[in-house]
Amino acid sequence: MIVAVLGNSPLNIGAACAAELARAGHAVRVALSALPPQLEVAGHGAVTLRPMPAEAAIAGADLVVVDIPPADLLPVLAPYLGGLARAGAVHVNSHGYWPALRLATAMRRAGLDGFCITDAGAPTHAAGLDGARLTPHARRTGLRIAAAPMHRLEAALPLLRALVPDATPAAGPLATGLEGINLVVHPALALVNLGWFDRAAAAGERVRFYGEGNTASAAALATALDAERAAICAAWGLPHRSLPAMLAALYGATGEDALSAVATCPFYRGLAPQDPLLWRRWLATDVPYGLKPAAALAAARGVPAPLHAGLAAVFDAVLGGTGAPLTLEGLGIADGAPA
Repeated sequence: MIVAVLGNSPLNIGAACAAELARAGHAVRVALSALPPQLEVAGHGAVTLRPMPAEAAIAGADLVVVDIPPADLLPVLAPYLGGLARAGAVHVNSHGYWPALRLATAMRRAGLDGFCITDAGAPTHAAGLDGARLTPHARRTGLRIAAAPMHRLEAALPLLRALVPDATPAAGPLATGLEGINLVVHPALALVNLGWFDRAAAAGERVRFYGEGNTASAAALATALDAERAAICAAWGLPHRSLPAMLAALYGATGEDALSAVATCPFYRGLAPQDPLLWRRWLATDVPYGLKPAAALAAARGVPAPLHAGLAAVFDAVLGGTGAPLTLEGLGIADGAPA
């Protein structure tokens, strides 16, 4: 199979996907990144990639895997929409924020059809990259895949299972966005720990966001956010997986509530101490692309979501604004349902 991997975010999802697919014997083309022709994968040896311009990488590809941050997704891919529409499937392998709906909406506005854009509530991988040496950090399981348009998912699943072997169909591309764990965990832990993070930054210290930052108060706020998300899902006729259920499915966490689920998440426990101001970068994305559109979805169905809207306002104030939010129009939602 010919696979094009476009982009490589700071979490090195693109690099990890390219390496895994190359190790499986697929012809992997890489573009819109600085990935080298060879990667040395810790514990697995060298793999060969084919760097090339994006247009050439996309041409004739059976599967296109995209790892481009949410704010850059549409501007970066705009010149290549026609080629992407002809690929067997395009999987946006990022942390939620409704990328399949966003990209499909852009394609329709460009007069394109016949495309299949897929996403999930979380990306498949996380890894570290030092030069040409790739160190895998996480390989997520239990992902539900959605497509825009949804009726093309069945034909795309055989291609996607090269990357997501245990993929199961989601209820739709609106559902995968509401399964984004960052939508619940990041705002709750960040808000409760703002003072600690500020003091740690001033002292030149590093912190364990998901470790010491996982307090009883943060867990209570995450649980309340999760309850609001459940109500939004119900209003749109979508299933809801709780935060503990999501962490169990994706990472093997064993806790039955928010506090213990985060505490027992192997991926979170394995993270090294981090920059105490990292939350600022995370929330600068989570607010406009996660909290605000979720609040808009709630408002469209008359569901109260004071925590989503209130936290968005609080972080806008703390960060000095987070830019224009993702709107329902940007998701292609008209007359109360995704196009």
